[in-house]
Amino acid sequence: MANKKTNSKSKSKKNQGKKAAGSISLIAIVLIILVIGFYVAPSVPALEGKVYNVELNVSKTELTCLQGDNVNLTYDAAYKYIGINAKDLSSDVTIEYQDSEGNKIERIDTSVLGTYKAIYTVKYKSVTKQVAVNVKVVDKSSSAKVEFHFIDPTSAYAYAGDSVYIKAGDTDILIDAGPRPGSAAIIEEYIDQYCTDKVLEYVIATHADQDHIAAFVGTKTAPSILDYYTCEVFIDFPLSDKTSTLYKNYLAKVEEAVGKGMKHYSALECWNGENGAQKTYEIATGITMNILYNYYYENKSSDENNYSVCVLFSDTTTNKHFLFTGDLEIDGEEHLVQDNNLPEVEFFKAGHHGSPTSSNEVLLEVIKPKATVFTGVAGYGEYTKDIDRIFPSTMAIDRLAKYTDKMYCLGALRDGNYEPLNGTVIVKYENGEVTIHGLNNDTILKDSWWFNSDVDYYKKNTKTYGLCDYLTDSENPKEGTRKWRTWPE
Repeated sequence: MANKKTNSKSKSKKNQGKKAAGSISLIAIVLIILVIGFYVAPSVPALEGKVYNVELNVSKTELTCLQGDNVNLTYDAAYKYIGINAKDLSSDVTIEYQDSEGNKIERIDTSVLGTYKAIYTVKYKSVTKQVAVNVKVVDKSSSAKVEFHFIDPTSAYAYAGDSVYIKAGDTDILIDAGPRPGSAAIIEEYIDQYCTDKVLEYVIATHADQDHIAAFVGTKTAPSILDYYTCEVFIDFPLSDKTSTLYKNYLAKVEEAVGKGMKHYSALECWNGENGAQKTYEIATGITMNILYNYYYENKSSDENNYSVCVLFSDTTTNKHFLFTGDLEIDGEEHLVQDNNLPEVEFFKAGHHGSPTSSNEVLLEVIKPKATVFTGVAGYGEYTKDIDRIFPSTMAIDRLAKYTDKMYCLGALRDGNYEPLNGTVIVKYENGEVTIHGLNNDTILKDSWWFNSDVDYYKKNTKTYGLCDYLTDSENPKEGTRKWRTWPE
């Protein structure tokens, strides 16, 4: 009996060994087939798109640029086999340029007006892929003029708050009206310099926080924006968790204006093109105002800021862009990037007045802003006494500094009193060029007196980023002195 058991075990081991050997052989065969296929498949054009593909992608197939500007196009190419990126072919791409009559030329000379073609070609074994890009060079005078005015109402109300007046041709636009109901008088006095017919074609309220909607409510002596002007189209946030008296008064003012003929759409209606709303509005020749999709237009958030209406202004002639995201926080920024095809931008209104929780890398690495503005009072601990988190925060500045040093800020506190930094900031876009001017001065933030001034502090928690709490002159004990901000290396 013992011998039979031993023989049975021996046979079992042999069978297991045969199965293992068979599995190894099968794996080896599969690997051999894959390797052979990798080299052979591209030589059989009929298999293209089934087991392999040669890809060629160009950033744009239609490009308009201003006379004298560079032709900015990016491309990539790759050979993929069974879903695996097996070979980068970018270095194998060739480019041929043609004039309007199809004649081969050495390069596109953007000093000469006209239409051109750039033909990108990549070859891999027997497969050839080609993409043609139409390039139009236009006169700079064909580019529309747009101005973005970041109004500084903080001289009377030293709080963070947004109120952005936009002039595009004959179109007048206002985004937000903060920070306090009495700010309406300051905002209206400023806009009256430019909007002489008292008509705002478009008004946008990004979200329900007081520092963005207060002047839509106004006071007895500072009438609501919605009363003072004829507002033709009003776009606001689909969701809010607010229950405050100010918010209820805001809703009442909007309803009252609708009763007088104002069209009222939510940003979600704009995105979906419902009830007469549009995703894109042409506000001047070649200039569009685009309502972007925000996940939190139709999903609840624990943070009111994430309900913000997000807007992209674009010059369709030059493909230059300006981005506004209200007070969007990191969750909202992540969704914004995932759900929209965001371009690089000439200008970005810093998220949430420069809070540490906005203007995150997930967004910045996509839009790569060339300039930005912080709407608020630098150094005012309205929401926190943590010296690094006070707006504009160390975190936001450090993240933005990877892309630009052209940062501007409306005002700051000096010895407890408000002083303008740049004051109202005007961003002008004309002939394809962006210029930025502060009504007080044009000094960029890192060179400002506030950025480089000393502040007393005491250490709070050495284990976090934002180590120090701010101390006024009357508070003790003093741990030491540091600069408000230090430019990152």
